[in-house]
Amino acid sequence: MAHVFYEDEVACAPEGIVERLKARLAPQARGEADIWYELEVPFEDLHLPKIGRFSRKVLMHIGTPERRKYAMLLPISWRVEDSKAFPEFTGWIEAVPLSSTRTQLAILGDYTPPMGIVGSVIDAVGGHVVAQVTVRRFVERLRVLLEDAGVTGNGS
Repeated sequence: MAHVFYEDEVACAPEGIVERLKARLAPQARGEADIWYELEVPFEDLHLPKIGRFSRKVLMHIGTPERRKYAMLLPISWRVEDSKAFPEFTGWIEAVPLSSTRTQLAILGDYTPPMGIVGSVIDAVGGHVVAQVTVRRFVERLRVLLEDAGVTGNGS
């Protein structure tokens, strides 16, 4: 099992941040529990030539928020629906109040590289870097969605 973590400061009041996150990550159709979301990693983030990006559409599940003394935790998980060659992620979006107008937003969680020993080798060689950048890019996208009052929908 591998661990990933990234945090960023958001110009957004802490009150109601979980509700705003859930609204921006809400399913498009009524009655659906999960959303389709495109996660992407530009090649240049991996120190490769700027000729493209890794991209994968995942099925994302947002759980029931948990209030802690210091933060709000929102369970999150995602998986690639049509392939067992990609790891499933399970973790939390953490929102920690910094002031009346700023919140620290973090994603922390775990994934198990697929394909046994072969997947573990791939993860050690470069897969973990892709996972870290994926989580960083996702937090950055959430920051933009939360700071842009005009944005609605699921952000995909």
